[in-house]
Amino acid sequence: MSNRQHLNGSDDPKQNRQHKRTDRVAQQDRTEQALLTGTKNTFELRDLYNVLHPAGRVMELVDQGAEIHVERRRTVDRDGREHFGIAHYSLIKRRLKKEQ
Repeated sequence: MSNRQHLNGSDDPKQNRQHKRTDRVAQQDRTEQALLTGTKNTFELRDLYNVLHPAGRVMELVDQGAEIHVERRRTVDRDGREHFGIAHYSLIKRRLKKEQ
């Protein structure tokens, strides 16, 4: 797997294109989709899902009705450095669907 594929989190070209969208709504959608598969930390959301400000996107999801549990833990980044108090996010309830 190439470095680029690792950072995008997928070999699927369609998913890689989706990760290229950097607008706030796209990052919210990626954050929610990532959390549907389990707990993710700040580093994972940045590196694998191209979410540039995970805490901000999580706050926006909560404002839209999502319930997200945040736990601060000691975490090692992709370069092997230890960090303390890194947020780990778990989706408890999805956000409310927008009226069409």
